Amino acid sequence: MRMSIRPHVPTRAKFGPAKRPSPLARRLIGFAALGLATVLAIGVAEARAPAHRPAARAVPVISVDVGPLLAQGLGGYAEALRAELTQALQAQFSGSLRPGERLVVVIRSISLAAYSGDINVFGLPDTDYLDGVITLVGPNGQQLASKDILATSLSSYAGPWYQPNGEQRRAVVLAQSFAAWARRYIPS
Repeated sequence: MRMSIRPHVPTRAKFGPAKRPSPLARRLIGFAALGLATVLAIGVAEARAPAHRPAARAVPVISVDVGPLLAQGLGGYAEALRAELTQALQAQFSGSLRPGERLVVVIRSISLAAYSGDINVFGLPDTDYLDGVITLVGPNGQQLASKDILATSLSSYAGPWYQPNGEQRRAVVLAQSFAAWARRYIPS
Protein backbone atom coordinates (compact mmCIF):
# COMPACT_ATOMS: atom_id res chain seq x y z
CA MET A 1 0.00 0.00 0.00
CA ARG A 2 1.30 3.23 -1.03
CA MET A 3 0.48 6.51 0.64
CA SER A 4 0.77 9.71 -1.10
CA ILE A 5 1.46 12.77 0.89
CA ARG A 6 0.20 15.91 -0.62
CA PRO A 7 1.08 19.24 0.80
CA HIS A 8 -1.79 21.04 2.40
CA VAL A 9 -2.79 24.00 0.33
CA PRO A 10 -4.93 26.46 2.19
CA THR A 11 -8.05 27.42 0.48
CA ARG A 12 -8.98 30.99 0.06
CA ALA A 13 -11.33 32.33 2.63
CA LYS A 14 -14.54 33.41 1.17
CA PHE A 15 -15.51 36.88 2.15
CA GLY A 16 -19.10 37.64 1.90
CA PRO A 17 -21.08 40.65 2.85
CA ALA A 18 -20.06 41.98 6.28
CA LYS A 19 -22.37 41.18 9.11
CA ARG A 20 -23.69 44.22 10.86
CA PRO A 21 -23.76 44.16 14.65
CA SER A 22 -27.11 44.07 16.26
CA PRO A 23 -28.61 47.36 17.48
CA LEU A 24 -27.85 46.40 21.09
CA ALA A 25 -24.19 45.68 20.25
CA ARG A 26 -23.92 49.00 18.41
CA ARG A 27 -25.26 50.84 21.45
CA LEU A 28 -22.82 49.06 23.77
CA ILE A 29 -19.90 49.92 21.50
CA GLY A 30 -21.07 53.55 21.32
CA PHE A 31 -21.41 53.85 25.11
CA ALA A 32 -17.99 52.25 25.63
CA ALA A 33 -16.40 54.71 23.18
CA LEU A 34 -18.18 57.63 24.86
CA GLY A 35 -17.06 56.46 28.32
CA LEU A 36 -13.45 56.09 27.17
CA ALA A 37 -13.51 59.58 25.64
CA THR A 38 -14.92 61.01 28.90
CA VAL A 39 -12.25 59.32 31.04
CA LEU A 40 -9.49 60.58 28.74
CA ALA A 41 -10.91 64.11 28.73
CA ILE A 42 -11.10 64.20 32.54
CA GLY A 43 -7.55 62.88 32.79
CA VAL A 44 -6.25 65.60 30.47
CA ALA A 45 -8.18 68.29 32.35
CA GLU A 46 -6.77 67.10 35.70
CA ALA A 47 -3.26 67.03 34.27
CA ARG A 48 -3.60 70.67 33.22
CA ALA A 49 -5.07 71.87 36.54
CA PRO A 50 -2.52 73.43 38.93
CA ALA A 51 -1.58 71.19 41.84
CA HIS A 52 -1.48 74.11 44.28
CA ARG A 53 -2.99 77.51 44.80
CA PRO A 54 -2.06 80.10 42.23
CA ALA A 55 1.04 81.98 43.31
CA ALA A 56 -0.70 85.32 42.79
CA ARG A 57 -2.73 84.77 45.96
CA ALA A 58 0.11 83.34 48.06
CA VAL A 59 1.30 85.37 51.03
CA PRO A 60 4.90 86.65 50.94
CA VAL A 61 7.26 84.58 53.11
CA ILE A 62 10.43 85.56 54.95
CA SER A 63 12.66 82.68 56.04
CA VAL A 64 16.00 82.74 57.83
CA ASP A 65 18.34 79.74 57.65
CA VAL A 66 20.89 79.50 60.47
CA GLY A 67 22.01 75.98 59.52
CA PRO A 68 25.71 76.97 59.24
CA LEU A 69 25.57 78.41 62.77
CA LEU A 70 23.88 75.27 64.08
CA ALA A 71 26.64 73.21 62.44
CA GLN A 72 29.17 75.29 64.39
CA GLY A 73 27.44 74.30 67.64
CA LEU A 74 25.69 77.61 68.36
CA GLY A 75 22.31 75.89 68.97
CA GLY A 76 20.10 78.13 71.12
CA TYR A 77 22.05 81.27 70.25
CA ALA A 78 21.50 80.59 66.53
CA GLU A 79 17.77 80.07 67.09
CA ALA A 80 17.54 83.34 69.05
CA LEU A 81 19.38 85.11 66.23
CA ARG A 82 16.95 83.59 63.71
CA ALA A 83 13.98 84.96 65.66
CA GLU A 84 15.52 88.43 65.99
CA LEU A 85 16.53 88.61 62.33
CA THR A 86 13.13 87.37 61.13
CA GLN A 87 11.43 90.06 63.21
CA ALA A 88 13.81 92.77 61.94
CA LEU A 89 13.29 91.69 58.29
CA GLN A 90 9.51 91.68 58.72
CA ALA A 91 9.69 95.22 60.07
CA GLN A 92 11.89 96.37 57.16
CA PHE A 93 9.92 94.62 54.38
CA SER A 94 6.36 94.95 55.72
CA GLY A 95 4.05 95.70 52.82
CA SER A 96 6.79 95.83 50.19
CA LEU A 97 6.93 92.17 49.10
CA ARG A 98 4.51 91.13 46.37
CA PRO A 99 2.19 88.14 46.76
CA GLY A 100 4.02 84.87 46.17
CA GLU A 101 7.51 86.30 46.70
CA ARG A 102 9.90 84.73 49.22
CA LEU A 103 12.77 86.42 50.99
CA VAL A 104 15.37 83.78 51.90
CA VAL A 105 18.30 84.60 54.18
CA VAL A 106 21.18 82.25 54.93
CA ILE A 107 23.40 83.31 57.82
CA ARG A 108 26.90 81.94 57.32
CA SER A 109 28.71 83.26 60.38
CA ILE A 110 28.64 85.60 63.33
CA SER A 111 31.66 87.06 65.06
CA LEU A 112 31.52 88.95 68.33
CA ALA A 113 34.55 90.90 69.53
CA ALA A 114 36.21 89.59 72.67
CA TYR A 115 35.85 92.78 74.68
CA SER A 116 32.90 95.07 74.30
CA GLY A 117 33.78 98.75 74.13
CA ASP A 118 37.53 98.21 74.04
CA ILE A 119 40.17 99.30 71.54
CA ASN A 120 42.01 96.53 69.68
CA VAL A 121 45.76 96.30 69.00
CA PHE A 122 45.42 98.46 65.88
CA GLY A 123 43.88 101.32 67.83
CA LEU A 124 40.44 100.68 66.30
CA PRO A 125 37.25 99.94 68.22
CA ASP A 126 36.20 96.29 68.38
CA THR A 127 33.54 95.33 65.88
CA ASP A 128 30.91 92.57 65.68
CA TYR A 129 30.10 90.93 62.32
CA LEU A 130 27.13 89.07 60.84
CA ASP A 131 27.76 87.45 57.45
CA GLY A 132 25.00 86.11 55.21
CA VAL A 133 23.28 86.18 51.85
CA ILE A 134 19.77 87.38 51.08
CA THR A 135 17.81 86.20 48.05
CA LEU A 136 14.47 87.39 46.71
CA VAL A 137 12.61 84.55 44.98
CA GLY A 138 9.68 85.29 42.69
CA PRO A 139 6.28 83.56 42.62
CA ASN A 140 7.44 81.12 39.94
CA GLY A 141 10.67 80.21 41.73
CA GLN A 142 12.91 82.52 39.73
CA GLN A 143 15.68 84.40 41.55
CA LEU A 144 14.87 88.10 41.34
CA ALA A 145 17.78 89.47 43.41
CA SER A 146 20.59 88.22 45.61
CA LYS A 147 23.21 89.98 47.69
CA ASP A 148 25.98 89.01 50.10
CA ILE A 149 25.79 91.14 53.22
CA LEU A 150 28.38 91.66 55.94
CA ALA A 151 26.66 93.66 58.66
CA THR A 152 28.90 95.30 61.23
CA SER A 153 28.39 97.17 64.45
CA LEU A 154 30.64 98.38 67.20
CA SER A 155 30.57 95.94 70.07
CA SER A 156 29.70 98.80 72.42
CA TYR A 157 26.45 99.68 70.56
CA ALA A 158 24.48 97.17 72.62
CA GLY A 159 25.46 98.81 75.89
CA PRO A 160 28.03 98.07 78.57
CA TRP A 161 29.55 94.60 78.58
CA TYR A 162 28.79 94.03 82.27
CA GLN A 163 25.00 94.28 81.87
CA PRO A 164 23.10 90.98 81.64
CA ASN A 165 22.43 89.39 78.23
CA GLY A 166 25.16 91.39 76.52
CA GLU A 167 25.68 88.86 73.72
CA GLN A 168 21.95 88.69 72.99
CA ARG A 169 21.74 92.49 72.82
CA ARG A 170 24.70 92.55 70.43
CA ALA A 171 22.95 89.95 68.24
CA VAL A 172 19.83 92.14 68.16
CA VAL A 173 21.90 95.13 66.99
CA LEU A 174 23.54 92.98 64.28
CA ALA A 175 20.15 91.61 63.16
CA GLN A 176 18.74 95.13 62.83
CA SER A 177 21.81 96.27 60.89
CA PHE A 178 21.60 93.24 58.57
CA ALA A 179 17.89 93.87 57.93
CA ALA A 180 18.52 97.55 57.17
CA TRP A 181 21.21 96.67 54.62
CA ALA A 182 18.97 93.98 53.13
CA ARG A 183 16.22 96.54 52.63
CA ARG A 184 18.66 98.84 50.89
CA TYR A 185 19.95 96.13 48.50
CA ILE A 186 16.74 94.25 47.67
CA PRO A 187 14.29 96.17 45.45
CA SER A 188 10.64 96.30 46.39
